[in-house]
Amino acid sequence: MLTTNPAILQRALEELKQATLDHVLWRDHVLHALSGRQPCNAHDMVPDAHRNCQFGRWYFERALPELRELSSFAMIGVEHETQHRIAARLLGNLVAGEAVGRSEIEEFIEASSRLSFGLYFLRREIECVVGSRDELTDAYSTGEMLRDLREWHALGKRPGRQCCIALMELDDVRDLTAAHGYEAGTRALVEAVKVVAAHLRLADRVFRYDGNRFVIRLSGTDLQKGKTVVARLRDAVARRLASGGADRAAFRVSASFGVAMLDPDVDVLESIDRADQALMLAKTAGRSQIICWDPSVTTGVRLRRLEIKDTQD
Repeated sequence: MLTTNPAILQRALEELKQATLDHVLWRDHVLHALSGRQPCNAHDMVPDAHRNCQFGRWYFERALPELRELSSFAMIGVEHETQHRIAARLLGNLVAGEAVGRSEIEEFIEASSRLSFGLYFLRREIECVVGSRDELTDAYSTGEMLRDLREWHALGKRPGRQCCIALMELDDVRDLTAAHGYEAGTRALVEAVKVVAAHLRLADRVFRYDGNRFVIRLSGTDLQKGKTVVARLRDAVARRLASGGADRAAFRVSASFGVAMLDPDVDVLESIDRADQALMLAKTAGRSQIICWDPSVTTGVRLRRLEIKDTQD
């Protein structure tokens, strides 16, 4: 799974598309040379031609290091070298005055098709990650959150497949932004996501919900254990955001949490709303609070909303 920031992956995707176009142009040049419409290029007949073409330079020198760990990346390397070796053989035969048969040209085209197949899968892997991550914080996106939670919702009635969700909101980001600018607020969000991700298991996820709120999915976790995990996350976030330079000295940024089970008997959005209700009471109770949802929370939220409405009236 690719973990690089989506903004970097987007640039890598654009470089891949350009490298692919360069290779298509090279392939067309070889086909034109084999048909006699263009002269042969001597560089295409040397043993390391696959390293020195435009695509090869991207593949061996400029491609994002994380891409090299993917099976699809290894696949396109093999097919790219194979296609160059076929081209070198055919062009060498042509220069030597030997006829190049249709079956030999089809062998070259088939190698190109296999390479295109590998490039398609590599491109899709990058595109899926780019679309699944929040570009600002590198948390998973809201769309990915709904897909992920619906999968766990469908498994929820099976033994050991219960799932707990927590809605986290940074308490002081708006004040921090107002006092020190947008960059300071953004840095707090990014740091919070890094801390949470570092303290989660590999199977768990943190998603950007909206603004300065994030949904944390804790798989195989009941409400009591979930609250214990969230308490550790809260303390870790507070420690990280309390450290740093003078820009944050006047602010002790903390996080509040609303925790709820991903109930298999209600819609996913209802479970998220329960976590939201619990978060609202947590925010009412003060900074750095954790509230777990139960039916009384819904009543409490309704009363709190009535109090707010009466105050506004």
